[in-house]
Amino acid sequence: MQNFNYRQHLINIYHDLQYFIDELYIFGIRVGVKGELSDMQDIFEEDDEIPRDLNYLKGLESEVIAGFVRIIELLIKMQSSLVNLNALSEEELTEAEGYESEEELEEENELPDLGVYLNAQRFVYSELLHAFLATWMLAHQTEEVPETAISLFDDYFFEGKLELASEDANVQLLMEGINEILELNRDINYYEDEDEDMDMGKLGWKME
Repeated sequence: MQNFNYRQHLINIYHDLQYFIDELYIFGIRVGVKGELSDMQDIFEEDDEIPRDLNYLKGLESEVIAGFVRIIELLIKMQSSLVNLNALSEEELTEAEGYESEEELEEENELPDLGVYLNAQRFVYSELLHAFLATWMLAHQTEEVPETAISLFDDYFFEGKLELASEDANVQLLMEGINEILELNRDINYYEDEDEDMDMGKLGWKME
């Protein structure tokens, strides 16, 4: 049986959630630029850094952005609960800041551009799948995941509740959060606007 570093796996999950938060925020800005935040094109110039402030997204009328904000707030709550439940220190989390998730490592493999809305939907699917598989590993204390776990996630992505039998408090915490995010995601209309994508990369902006 392979050696499974439970605590390090928790820390990796924490950073995976941070990646989910950061990228979903960027998708929110991209959606906003297509509408109520269109003035940002006049305010920010090429190579400017866009601040990571959730208040930029709060209060906007876009239902898609409102959905992103709710998901981000839940992800932040999940992070905080992991830290408190496991007494994860700032030092432990900082030491692991160089950790790169599988998603980050695979970013170089470009996917077809579906426009900002459907790109966001695809991103949320992939991050939720990754979170579920990481939780499955935690529950079974192994890095190996069977294909049946992926099929299980796909079966419940659009309806129903994902179940993962475990008395582990961390597994229960994560599964509760994943199911809540699934519910929130199902309420998001990713076809709110089918106009041409406005990509931040094309605008020359960067994120702080």
